[in-house]
Amino acid sequence: MSSSDEKKRHLPSIKKLESFRKLSMDCAQSINGKLTSILGAAEELWEHVDKKDFFATEQIEMIIRAVDKIKLSTRKIENENAKITDKDYQAKMERKKAENKGLNILLAEDDMDNRNILQIMLEKMGYNVTVAEDGREAWDIFKNNTFNAVISDIQMPKLTGIQLLKKIHKKEENLPVLLITGYDKEEPREMARKADNIYFLRKPFRRNKLRTVLEESLK
Repeated sequence: MSSSDEKKRHLPSIKKLESFRKLSMDCAQSINGKLTSILGAAEELWEHVDKKDFFATEQIEMIIRAVDKIKLSTRKIENENAKITDKDYQAKMERKKAENKGLNILLAEDDMDNRNILQIMLEKMGYNVTVAEDGREAWDIFKNNTFNAVISDIQMPKLTGIQLLKKIHKKEENLPVLLITGYDKEEPREMARKADNIYFLRKPFRRNKLRTVLEESLK
């Protein structure tokens, strides 16, 4: 099996993505219904609890705050899914996609599943994407090609994202580099303060976050 066939085998189909979108909507609505019941019970309990009982009142307030936070998250999911069927939003995304067609992105990610999903996201935004499976391969590709931006995971074999960043900026100091990080300790704060062309994407992030940070870096 060729490498291109192998990649295609791991790419989720449009039908599966649509099915997942519908499932996420159904889950969000189901969660919201149950949360409303929990919130109602907590508020009813609040009416009858002894307000001098600090432990009981604190526990009820914690439940109410947690429910509100979860409801906010599910509302965001519903809003994002609603955009998919909004014609104005779709037209705007198509215009953005057309604008991005001439832009080349180098994507360095050693995890195959993450790499494939990121590639799908970026190509749906209209970018031309070249992928690398580790930092060393990314650097070899970068040396012989022209890119508008680089997206790299920090934790990679052979050459880390930080090492790759330093090599890239030694060659092209103004090129935007987006580093994907999973932990606070990975983020090189001193480096971020000293450079204008380093951006961070903290895992887990959603497609709109990737779009926003990438568009900001390319301005």
